[in-house]
Amino acid sequence: MWSSIILLLLLSAATVFVVKSKPRHRSSYSQEDAGNQQSQITPQYAASAYKQKWMFTTREKDAFNQLEPIVKEYGYRLFAKVRLFDLITPVESHTKYKSNLYRIQAKHVDFVVTKENLVAKFVIELDDSTHDREDRKQRDQFVDTVLTACGYKVLHVRTINRDEILHFLRS
Repeated sequence: MWSSIILLLLLSAATVFVVKSKPRHRSSYSQEDAGNQQSQITPQYAASAYKQKWMFTTREKDAFNQLEPIVKEYGYRLFAKVRLFDLITPVESHTKYKSNLYRIQAKHVDFVVTKENLVAKFVIELDDSTHDREDRKQRDQFVDTVLTACGYKVLHVRTINRDEILHFLRS
């Protein structure tokens, strides 16, 4: 009996040793690893690994410049490229909390119109021909459904039409 207990303890210790010494794969990359790497990054590495890019496409910049004076007439403010996670958050007690979090974490909307007190009210999506693709239609439907369920009004436009925007802001 004692030999069985000792054998069991040795096997348990060996298993712990093997698990702890096993190299971690990319799939087990943790937030701790990310934090350690962030603190160890050098300017030279950063300059070789990242590059600056334009924040807006020409089309998005033109739309922003057209929208801004329209929303200002109503005392609203305009923000661009807002993460969904800045507008909504998953309910932590929901059974699919993690899935719900992952579904929104990498998505953004083109424009958000807020009241003067910076409370978001309207979302404007600038659509182009890519929004005709089935995968993009599904993405848009998901985003629209979630935003609408959370109390936002959503408008999809191909071009900025002053009358259409004014009607939307009045609704």
